[in-house]
Amino acid sequence: MQSALSETIVQRVIGAARLDGAVYEEVEHDVNASSQALMVVGVAAISAAIGGLSDGFSGLISALISGLIGFAIASYFVYFVGTRLTPSTQTSANYGEVMRCLGFAYAPNLLLFLHIIPGIGGLLSFLIGIWAVVTMVVATMHALEMSAIRAVVTSILASIIAGIVIAIIVGIIGGTAIGIGALT
Repeated sequence: MQSALSETIVQRVIGAARLDGAVYEEVEHDVNASSQALMVVGVAAISAAIGGLSDGFSGLISALISGLIGFAIASYFVYFVGTRLTPSTQTSANYGEVMRCLGFAYAPNLLLFLHIIPGIGGLLSFLIGIWAVVTMVVATMHALEMSAIRAVVTSILASIIAGIVIAIIVGIIGGTAIGIGALT
């Protein structure tokens, strides 16, 4: 028998994956859903890590780390861009609301373990990626109370900024790793 918590999180994940706006509105306003959203992101990162096994141990580690750090950076920049650069007159959100919605928007990423399937894993990952972009836009739309067009623009701008920040972080970490390797 499932607990009420597991039933709720499973129902929310399915609803988020189905682009159900009511689910995004529910998690936006439920401060207790923050831990659930982080669980979705964590399990999605593990799923991506399993899918990354086909790329060896480095694929496993990079998928796990990039999933978790990427989420934190992306959700912050969606919040920042959506509330500072592209807000609508109805936009009213705090970081927690955006984080919860975007956490549940990771629902399609729970299937990234399928990347490990020879021959079709890459295609499946690509399709899951498209699905995840759509859930991100829907989550942004609901978290920031904005139109679909404004949510697309917000998501694109936030993704570009987050990508630059992540590239800088990877460059620093990569440079440090090379430097440490040279010392040994």
